[in-house]
Amino acid sequence: MSVFVGFYLRKLYAPGLTLVFKRINTIIAISSFAIMGLIALPALPLNWASFLPLASGTTLARITVLSHQPILIMNFLIVFINSAVYLSIGLYVYKYFESIAKQRNLIGQY
Repeated sequence: MSVFVGFYLRKLYAPGLTLVFKRINTIIAISSFAIMGLIALPALPLNWASFLPLASGTTLARITVLSHQPILIMNFLIVFINSAVYLSIGLYVYKYFESIAKQRNLIGQY
């Protein structure tokens, strides 16, 4: 479950940006390609890619499912902390853009 919680960073910043800028199709398309790249990175054991969103979670899933290796507590903690950080960032970004939209009185247009 916590493997893909980091994905909510994208799920929260895109609606936040939409509240303010209205047309963000290009940004969402580019971020989709970035997500494909993040999924392909080997992030475990702990290395530079472990700090990127989705990389450690998908690596843990890949190790567990394809290699039939047990989930190590250290790897799970890396994924859990990574997911919690990026979920927090996503919530903060959404709340930030929501407050900007409220200040500009853009939310009442929906």
